[in-house]
Amino acid sequence: MTFPNAALAACRAVIPASVSALVLVVVSAQLPAVAGLALVAAVVAGTTLLRCGVGEGIASRVLHGARAPTQVEAVVLGPAMTLLCGAALGPPLVRVRVQPRNLGLLAQPWGHATVVVPRGLVLAVFHGRVRHEQAAANLAHAAGTCRSGATGGLPAMALWCLPWLLLEEIVTVAGRGMRSSPMLRLAWHTRFVVAAIAVAQNVLGGRLWLAAVVAGIAAATYTQPALNRSWHRRVLAVGDGGVIDAGLGRPYAAMLVTSDHVIGLERLGQLTGKSGP
Repeated sequence: MTFPNAALAACRAVIPASVSALVLVVVSAQLPAVAGLALVAAVVAGTTLLRCGVGEGIASRVLHGARAPTQVEAVVLGPAMTLLCGAALGPPLVRVRVQPRNLGLLAQPWGHATVVVPRGLVLAVFHGRVRHEQAAANLAHAAGTCRSGATGGLPAMALWCLPWLLLEEIVTVAGRGMRSSPMLRLAWHTRFVVAAIAVAQNVLGGRLWLAAVVAGIAAATYTQPALNRSWHRRVLAVGDGGVIDAGLGRPYAAMLVTSDHVIGLERLGQLTGKSGP
């Protein structure tokens, strides 16, 4: 039995949302009463609006630096947008936003109806490195994912979980340093041993709450990455299904190859229709 997308997304959000809620409570408690209540109300209201699909454009601008396409960019993407509309996945069902500083090639779904396009894709189409059909398939993958509802909660989660996202960035930077140190890598891979010892010491000392916290943090370092990987695979599968249904599977496979994206043979076969014997 397949785990529902919504349930998987909810499980993935439990730890980040809980940690961020704790940070919000602690920070608001340190502020004057009125300021603390205003902060909580603003975050809750903003999260609710984004979950309902209101303000996605503003959120994509603030969090991704994405903006509406310029006139020139719109002309370059015009043929691809025409093909996208022919597949019933174009505007006004979705809105396209461009990331000026992103030189990648793959468009990303954002929320209920926003497709974030890297400027690198626009430049690649302009210079002829990416065909219009490939660009359309690229946009269709992101648009189909949006329309499925799989990424509808991303903007709301991004706002509510800002503290967690900052923590993830810190851990990512620290992780780069770990790669150059064999001892640090070993310590990270055997962290369950350190956690088990810490839990046992706290239990023997009667600090059950602290033992539970340590155990929870240790478990989160394993479960959260696994949930993230599962969710990202599910989102990719949803998008792949959308481009296949739109008859754009082969162009999208070519787009992935052009972007130097690592793609497994099974996925490539599904996109190109060559998965059979």
